Amino acid sequence: MEEHVTVFFKVMDRGFNLHVPADQEQYYIRAKESFKRFVEKYKAKGHDEMEAIALTSIDSIVSLQRNYDQLEKQKQHLANMIALWDTKVDKSLKN
Repeated sequence: MEEHVTVFFKVMDRGFNLHVPADQEQYYIRAKESFKRFVEKYKAKGHDEMEAIALTSIDSIVSLQRNYDQLEKQKQHLANMIALWDTKVDKSLKN
């Protein structure tokens, strides 16, 4: 059975607990710290807290989509390399 831990997040004046797999706790903590840094960056540019949170959320979504697209391209490239390798091996075995 997978062990879970609780991670506390505070957004503006509200907080909430997430129950996350214990082996993934470090990712949630790092994400929270990164999120807070980005919010502060936007606040330093003159945005209020709600705008800063919204802009940081949008940045996060865009970053996830960009990384997903890059991963898909890498998967396709790897599949093409494997197919090419299979073709070469088949030709070698036939000779």
